[in-house]
Amino acid sequence: MQHPTEINSSGTSLNRTLPIYPLRPGELAAFVEHTDAGTAAFIRAHGFNVHDLLLLPGPDGLAGAMLGIGDDRSASAFGGVLNKLPSNSFWHLMPGDYDTAEAILNIKLGAYRYDRFKARSENPARISWSGPDHRPSIIAAAVCLARDLINT
Repeated sequence: MQHPTEINSSGTSLNRTLPIYPLRPGELAAFVEHTDAGTAAFIRAHGFNVHDLLLLPGPDGLAGAMLGIGDDRSASAFGGVLNKLPSNSFWHLMPGDYDTAEAILNIKLGAYRYDRFKARSENPARISWSGPDHRPSIIAAAVCLARDLINT
């Protein structure tokens, strides 16, 4: 059973997904320095801090998103990210200073919605996970099933 926020192998390819750049406080300056001038000016003008989510503009609309994950080493900063991203959008996490499997699990658990009696009005954002460890997807599906059973 596929989790509602997961992209399967027959779905959107990683080439068509947008990057999420998880950043810790010490990584922000280097990230801004390595972006193009327009994006760097946009980030500075927005006043991004390390506890925000900022959608980055690109030539075709969106180019990606910056996610401030703070200094906390837990993956809880990833929990609500899909709820903050545009509906019907497809994303993948860029490598960084965090446990990717834990981040994916928290993203999927944070996106849970009980919608048996009231369907979602929009399709949620989705996350691509192509890692060798399928435990985050399996655990998220099991927890969401348990939540559905409790809510029924």
